[in-house]
Amino acid sequence: MNNKTYMHSKVLPLGNDSPIKNDLMLYIETEALLSNPKTIDSAQAWYMTNYTQFYSLSSRKTSMHKSNFYKSVQIHQPKNPFIKEKITTVLFYNSSTILNYIFDSINKGRYVKILLDHFYLPGYGYYKSKHVYHTEFIFGYDLNKRVIYVIGSNILKMGGFNRSVISFDSFIESYFSSKKAHSFHTITALSINESKTYIFNIKKMYKGIISFYNSKMRLYDRIRLSNDIHSIFKVFGLATYQVISNVLRDEFKMEEDTYLKSIKYLQAFADYRKVMLQRIKYLYDNDYLTSSCYDVLIKNYTDLIEGFTIVINLYLKNYFSPNPHNEDVILNHLDCLYNLEKQALFKLITCLKAYI
Repeated sequence: MNNKTYMHSKVLPLGNDSPIKNDLMLYIETEALLSNPKTIDSAQAWYMTNYTQFYSLSSRKTSMHKSNFYKSVQIHQPKNPFIKEKITTVLFYNSSTILNYIFDSINKGRYVKILLDHFYLPGYGYYKSKHVYHTEFIFGYDLNKRVIYVIGSNILKMGGFNRSVISFDSFIESYFSSKKAHSFHTITALSINESKTYIFNIKKMYKGIISFYNSKMRLYDRIRLSNDIHSIFKVFGLATYQVISNVLRDEFKMEEDTYLKSIKYLQAFADYRKVMLQRIKYLYDNDYLTSSCYDVLIKNYTDLIEGFTIVINLYLKNYFSPNPHNEDVILNHLDCLYNLEKQALFKLITCLKAYI
């Protein structure tokens, strides 16, 4: 290491309350911002205004997906005004330089986004069994214990993210293995713009709910999507129910090693409804909903979350014990959830009209 002096240990704030469990970048952003007393109010107002979700299908074969389509659920929103990114393409050739970069970034309040090899990360599903490269976030270190604190996607873990304490040696092995496997290797440091403020925009949120109800994207969505060269079509809002049902029908017919691909998409559906539940509470706390509207909507979205939990459990059960009856039950549940959410959105739109 160089002669620069670092704090013996530092851990950046990172909560564990975000309902978003399927998109690591967005999870880190929300947890970092909502853990910071200087940004929590404005950040919450921004997420409640702007958060949305769409489902996309792209025509692309990969080694991981033997079917002739590649599915992805994307969390979509305007660029987060509270997050500042600093990208480096510097190639670190020894352990001291990469570790010093980590220490320096953390000391400056920056979370480090980095590609690592799960083969060398204890506690991860592919530890010592398979080289799997995935983006992780470093949010702290301890020089005395010679460890760094990492959060990332444990691919074999169904839902949520893995928080790990990784030794310097394991990190170094993981990083250089990843760098060797990927010729173009960038590292991004994320910091929080504490001077940014945002006021909740009920009209903008309302337009987003209308768009979701009618399955039509807003203008900024269409602009952002125009750069996606792999895209055949994008499906947004309530129309995503039909897409996931069709995808599951196809998946049930596929060979066994392609199964379980859709678990994260079902989890993304559940996550979005958890965000909507938070929105209902936020709207009520800020006097945009009456008690009668609030009670109905809270029940609707609680039922939707429970419904998706049932679907996910049935999906996993069907993986271990395939049964056509379970498959029919899953699809019927999705139909019921679609009808329930359609009614809930119509109720929400009706309740908010007085404030628009």
